[in-house]
Amino acid sequence: MTNNIVQECLKNITEEIKDFCPVADNAEIWQNISMDLIAPILKYARDMGKCYDWPILRATDYLEFSKNGNRIYFENKYFTRRNMLNTLVIAECINNKVLGQSGEFIDNIINSIYSIMEETAWWLPAHNSYIRNKKQFPMPDSERPVLDLFACETGSQLALASYLLKAELDNISPFIRSHILEVLKQRIITPYLKEHFWWMGNGDEVLCNWTPWCTMNILLTASLIYQDDKSIDLRKIIEKSAYSLDCFLKDYGDDGCCNEGVQYYRAAGLCLFNAIDILNKITKNAFIEVFDNQKIKNIANYVRNMHVDGKYYINFGDCSPVAGRSGVREYLFGKAIKDEKLMAFASKEWNESSIEEKLKEADRCSTEGINLYYRYLSILYSNEVASYEQKENSNESENIIYYESVGVYIAKNEHYTLAVKCGGNGDSHNHNDTGSITLYKDGKPYLIDLGVETYSAKTFSSHRYEIWTMQSSWHNLPEINGFMQKDGAEYHATAIKLWQNEDNCGISFDIAKAYPEEAGCKSYKRSVSLTKNGVILEDLYEGEGKIELSLLTEADCEQDRENKTIIVKDIGKIKCETEEDVSMLPVYEVSITDERLKKAWTNKIYKNRFGFMQKIKLIIS
Repeated sequence: MTNNIVQECLKNITEEIKDFCPVADNAEIWQNISMDLIAPILKYARDMGKCYDWPILRATDYLEFSKNGNRIYFENKYFTRRNMLNTLVIAECINNKVLGQSGEFIDNIINSIYSIMEETAWWLPAHNSYIRNKKQFPMPDSERPVLDLFACETGSQLALASYLLKAELDNISPFIRSHILEVLKQRIITPYLKEHFWWMGNGDEVLCNWTPWCTMNILLTASLIYQDDKSIDLRKIIEKSAYSLDCFLKDYGDDGCCNEGVQYYRAAGLCLFNAIDILNKITKNAFIEVFDNQKIKNIANYVRNMHVDGKYYINFGDCSPVAGRSGVREYLFGKAIKDEKLMAFASKEWNESSIEEKLKEADRCSTEGINLYYRYLSILYSNEVASYEQKENSNESENIIYYESVGVYIAKNEHYTLAVKCGGNGDSHNHNDTGSITLYKDGKPYLIDLGVETYSAKTFSSHRYEIWTMQSSWHNLPEINGFMQKDGAEYHATAIKLWQNEDNCGISFDIAKAYPEEAGCKSYKRSVSLTKNGVILEDLYEGEGKIELSLLTEADCEQDRENKTIIVKDIGKIKCETEEDVSMLPVYEVSITDERLKKAWTNKIYKNRFGFMQKIKLIIS
């Protein structure tokens, strides 16, 4: 492994590791909290306190996953517990540090903390194994903790709650925080130092968002409780974390593209930022030069470049087009790399967000609000982010972007945003989508990428591609002689070319190698052009048999068979200009019932299809 961006900074640690102070006791910062957030924070906590309907986690809930693959039954309760605790902690901090009151929520906070500490395990049933991609055990072994995403998040949550409410908890009993400390050492620190989990990296294994996500939370936990227990080997944790982060970075292209999509960027690129930021805070900025690295700057700006308009982002793989609004963490990343455009983008997104989104209260059953540190940062920096003075044109993104490392091409003009995914089918959170396009017109979804359904046992198993949303036939792609694309890095696009002139810009490529040999495809060349009036899509097939080309829309469609045109209501039209015989096949109408998909597509989606033999040219306007 070369170019150890993070580990190279270890030599800069010339002084004692300092106590981590995430500005919790800085009265001035607490007083600068945006006043429009205080009342909603207290209301959420008080409404919760009226019923305090704390979910009970049963052993049989944990067993649901091994019995039938259901993740939601256990996870909804699990995440709700943590979301509720965070709401109470933030409200107690507001009362104490801003309003000069205390104690209103402390009883429920203590109950919540002890209830979480009494859980047999903090890792999810879907992650209950010790070797990557191996079958999960039905029940957890409490004597050998697994450090998965949410065990690590739970650790940092309790460590930060203990830190923020030190005086309040100690006034009740000194044994509360000492018990939290011992539990965290047993469940987080000891297994981290003594075990090797796959996400820690081994130099060559391909990693994903788990690495910075877990590492950031480990660093946060260790650096917070180090203040109470100097026997913790924080230097070893720092060194191990630096190694893991470099292992993660080796799989990132220099262009900074997250091959998992924007939703996962927030667990990948943003957690990388938070991890480096924590390292800087405890080492007197020994790692500050990481933020000067161009690759890190590219990683930071990925989220801005993928933005379409409003709530929509360009998506592929498991990522949803409604990937969550940007805000404080993106702003702080921009601030760290001294990038005014990213800061302005995050500020604008923050100001357009709802109160629920800002406070991470939009969905109590989701993972969105379970990280107390994210909520804490959002509260403390809310006023700074909201009042950031944006310079003229500082929020504009580039009109043409090509992320070669993943094969993502983006082109924008006044009315259209076009995206093409022309890499391969071996990405993390992969869908078989090589060559698929997405299109937005005036900020509205036109040709769509569905995203993924609610996770189940099938999602990350050998049966993954039995799920319809993963299949190429449910992307804007052809079926060739009845064959869909295959999964794996060996199934990819070739002959990629880009162009740009006064009239249009675009990309062309061949996706024949994304299909199995049985499809009989010698060549399938696709050319996609963006003009001021829309998109020109041209497909040229070489081989025997027939092609069925699918185009997915959210808007309802009508077929004008005489003029070979699909009329997409309230959006535009897709007109076939091919001279050879092209058939318009019946439209599939699919009702969206899955809860995860419904966050993006609230009613139905439509699969429009063209049949042809050799070539097709579509004008999409």
